[in-house]
Amino acid sequence: MRMDKLTTTIKRQWLQEIAAGRKKIEYRAIKPYWTKRLKQVQRPFLLRLINGMQHKAPAITVRIDKVRKNTRRGDYELHIQTIVAVRNWDRRRERPYVQRREIEASELRLSILDNLHGRDRKFFTIDRQCQPRHLLAWG
Repeated sequence: MRMDKLTTTIKRQWLQEIAAGRKKIEYRAIKPYWTKRLKQVQRPFLLRLINGMQHKAPAITVRIDKVRKNTRRGDYELHIQTIVAVRNWDRRRERPYVQRREIEASELRLSILDNLHGRDRKFFTIDRQCQPRHLLAWG
């Protein structure tokens, strides 16, 4: 069975709580925007929550089985049944995956020079233990 899917953004703190399984209800304000969107989908449906707008932003897709309108609080309660998919998120460390790449020493030197903008300029390199080592300084 193919389910409907909604996509929206979420703050990192709440994405972390949902991924860890500690947050079982996602709240959205009762506004015409959400009223219209929730009327267009049949339950259960998939809710894709993205932390940011970049291609590699952390995202989680959850299955929503129940939507409750809480007029007292002024929001919709989207009850999370299961986590369907997690993307660009380290569940063990509870943080986004760190993208590592190797760079040339000359590229690092240029990057540091570009970011100094007239301050005391110093060259650094990174040794095998990822510790900065001072190479040259002038000022």
